[in-house]
Amino acid sequence: MKKIIDDIRLIYKCCSLYYEDNMSQQEISETLQISRPSVARMIKSGRRSGIVKIEIKNPDNLMFANMERELEKKFGLEEVVIAAANSTEIGPNIINENLAQEMAKFLTRIAEDREYIGVTMGMTLRNLTHANLSNIEKLKCTFVPIVGGIGESRYDIHSNYIAMAFANIFKADCLQFFLYKTAKSRPYYKIGLYFLLLHTRLHS
Repeated sequence: MKKIIDDIRLIYKCCSLYYEDNMSQQEISETLQISRPSVARMIKSGRRSGIVKIEIKNPDNLMFANMERELEKKFGLEEVVIAAANSTEIGPNIINENLAQEMAKFLTRIAEDREYIGVTMGMTLRNLTHANLSNIEKLKCTFVPIVGGIGESRYDIHSNYIAMAFANIFKADCLQFFLYKTAKSRPYYKIGLYFLLLHTRLHS
């Protein structure tokens, strides 16, 4: 005698009630008078045999969703966020408002209280701090410069400046690592305690 869980009609019935009528497995069990484990196995069988095909449709406004998932899988990344360019213009001083908004949403979502967020240097980060960001959620964390120092030109692209700019945007704290010259004009020496160099959740 054929096992009940191999009955194609019951498999279809279980899948239809579960996916189309939004019934719980317990409700299906009571309706069809079969055990809940049997219902679960038949629903799984329906997916395996092709009776059920689950399709996740990317909304039209999420143009980069598929590309983000592909990059995450290819490089083993936890999360990738892609932002559209504002225009076809290129150049070191172009401020990408879309990228700035995505950055703000990402940090306010993942940053936890008393975390340290490492900041590097360069025009891209500098431009993010000059974007039109308003109504930004306050972060109870500390921005820390992790590379670079104060030079004689373009101080606004150095990590100390950028860390302070991010702290101002998110109303957060900031650590500053400054460089000083010795009296004999020797090369710069870094003063400061270097710790928690990367943004990561470290719990003592």
